[in-house]
Amino acid sequence: MKHLSRYLVIILALLMITPAAAQETVIQWTPVGLEIVVPDGWEVIAEFDKPFQFINDPYKLIIHTALDDSSTPEAELEKIRDLGLEGMAFEDIAEFPLLVGTQALRLDFISPGFSGFTIALRYREKIVVITAIVDADGLSTEAEAAMLEIVYSMSPLPLAPDSINYWTPAKLQIATPEGWQASNDDRNSSLTITNEPYEIVFYILPDNTSTPRAELEAFIESAGGGGVEFGEINEIELLGDEAFRFDFTSSFRSGFIIGFVYDDEIIVITAGVNADEMTDTDQAILDGIINDIQPFTPLQTPDIEVEGYDGSPKDVAAELVALGVIPDTGKEVMFTEAMVFAALNGVDFTYAYQGAGIVMGATISWQPVEGVDETLTMCSLITQSTVSSAVSLRDTDTLLITGFDSDSNVLVLEVNSDINQPVGPRRYETNIDIADLTHLLVVVNNGKLAAFVNGQLEVYDYPILTPDADQTIFAGYLLNDGCVMTDIWGYTFDAAGD
Repeated sequence: MKHLSRYLVIILALLMITPAAAQETVIQWTPVGLEIVVPDGWEVIAEFDKPFQFINDPYKLIIHTALDDSSTPEAELEKIRDLGLEGMAFEDIAEFPLLVGTQALRLDFISPGFSGFTIALRYREKIVVITAIVDADGLSTEAEAAMLEIVYSMSPLPLAPDSINYWTPAKLQIATPEGWQASNDDRNSSLTITNEPYEIVFYILPDNTSTPRAELEAFIESAGGGGVEFGEINEIELLGDEAFRFDFTSSFRSGFIIGFVYDDEIIVITAGVNADEMTDTDQAILDGIINDIQPFTPLQTPDIEVEGYDGSPKDVAAELVALGVIPDTGKEVMFTEAMVFAALNGVDFTYAYQGAGIVMGATISWQPVEGVDETLTMCSLITQSTVSSAVSLRDTDTLLITGFDSDSNVLVLEVNSDINQPVGPRRYETNIDIADLTHLLVVVNNGKLAAFVNGQLEVYDYPILTPDADQTIFAGYLLNDGCVMTDIWGYTFDAAGD
């Protein structure tokens, strides 16, 4: 608890720092659902699948998520202690106050030439790890305050107001009222919406052979004690069918948990308020969102097949014209690549084009790599990027990623803070095995995305933001370890009506 005792000292030191001017940078960490404000004078290094780095000599912050979501903040700090360099000394792990997350812990260290601290916390579905280093033999109050200014700036990443979240795995749509923020975990198996002091989490249980009532009973049994009181499990109606609910109260949080079956999946909803009891107003707010859940039926894809999907760029484009997928306004083959793989050239989206239409094709395969977390794997093509480097992404830029994950699903992810779209990546199940050679064809035309896998249409009419017709945008690819692409190409055209 020693860090709590000097909390006010750090706050006072933060108040002595000159406020950041208009040059401050806002980082939107979409997969985690956090926004980070970086003061003027700090350099930001942001690359795909690598930790964020914030540098302002002699200070450096490194922020990333733990590879194992089932880990704990304490376990991550113990790993750092175990890997300590010779001559490093560590203080005891202590609780640390933060405005976001729970279970925030801190570990201070000192060694010849550098000192600092690491903070680990659970934020929604992730373990976030923040390491702060100063090139000095000790950590002064001034240095600590300078680095904590970034840490304390972290806040939930907002979603556009009055939007609908299409939670594809559960086939449900959930309205996000104005003022609420939403985020998915990286595999889209849960959806969290928050509006301080409220939080609602929707998630799918991995085992669908149980029953909702049994899962709620198991939860009460395992979570009993600790000052939490549970009400009886009652049967209610949700989505026109049977569901089960119990209420809970504690000294710091109160709410309810609901379990039900929908589309052969067991879905659990936890809803709560940061208070020792729910008022009638709290109950009405939480119930209003949950009772507004609606079934979501994905668009039925038309029966379109590209028979010559592995042909030359111009031949494939000609077939797409004949099928009515793209207009007959072809411009040029913008690039071709014989082969790329992660260890050689894992990310490149520097191929420039203009207009709202592009077709990209590639033959892709992926094999597991020892020591690499398969849940983070992407073998993807990039289109519609308004920048040619991830480092320079601003909150007004767009970046469309379409490819495969390691489970052979088609993955679509649009990076844009302003977009009123589903949060997090959308995944589409396929009947292919990404370990085999698989052809991916991506078509962007007039604000819509289509994706073909071995000539079969898998993603249809997916809405995306469209840059201005005369704006220069970029295309390319993004590969993680184990992914290999061959025969990559891009073909641009002038988009025509819907």
